Amino acid sequence: MEIKQLSERTTIISFDDPYLTNVGVIFAANGKRVFVLDTFLGSESMAIVRGVIADQAAEDWPVTVFNSHADYDHIWGNGTFCDSTIIGHHLCRERVLSESAEAIVKYAQHKRGTVEIVPPNFTFGSALAFPKEHIIIEHTPGHTVDSASLSDTEGRLLFVGDNVEPPVPYVNTLDFDGFLNSLRGYLEQDWDYLLASHCPLMTDYLLLNANIRYLEQLKNWEYDIDSARLDEVHIHLHNLDSLSSLLITRPRSEEVKRHFQLAIAYAQSLDDSKMDGLLSRIRRVVS
Repeated sequence: MEIKQLSERTTIISFDDPYLTNVGVIFAANGKRVFVLDTFLGSESMAIVRGVIADQAAEDWPVTVFNSHADYDHIWGNGTFCDSTIIGHHLCRERVLSESAEAIVKYAQHKRGTVEIVPPNFTFGSALAFPKEHIIIEHTPGHTVDSASLSDTEGRLLFVGDNVEPPVPYVNTLDFDGFLNSLRGYLEQDWDYLLASHCPLMTDYLLLNANIRYLEQLKNWEYDIDSARLDEVHIHLHNLDSLSSLLITRPRSEEVKRHFQLAIAYAQSLDDSKMDGLLSRIRRVVS
């Protein structure tokens, strides 16, 4: 774990167990408010965040939690802040309520301390602003339908949750245009620091542009599996697996079927028994 203080206003806590995950803390002195950006995996990790807050903020400063989306590794620490305002898109709240029972069983080994499922208690639609604190929250669908981003215009920090990931993003919806619009919107914003949940803090556009290129190729079913790096291909196969359940409910173009056939051939060439379940699922798209 690493605690990095970017400024008096901004601290990033980077957890490495069970995988790299960043939690941002913004001390908005102008509004005498603390913002916590996602809550990771339970009370154990959030006790560290609580300690950082106690060291840097006055006792009477309220804490406001922002959930970037409803995936378990972003909301399992909400119980630590159950008396605070917890902000999320309205679809985030719906997903927490509908998906958490399954997730807490499926990912039980990832619990860090006590996990109390607490959904956002303050939801929004397209955007929400805290003018005094210079904070803007926007719905930025992409990785998931409920994905949202937070911009700290004073601290020049943009927090994007899982919408930007190395080497390519995980895609769980067929709204490729919506995802691309969100990422291209990040290019138009004025920031010095780009904070994503699962990679080191960024100060350039390299990964963001790489994610955009991938999505442009995925949108047109033109991603070249054979020439891509192995780590990229594994995520791409995971994406096809996730998307297959959506695609089988609608007519599929010949481009879609052709791409899945290429992916099936590639996965078979790996001669890895761990691919058997994935193969059976993505084959449904071409049947």
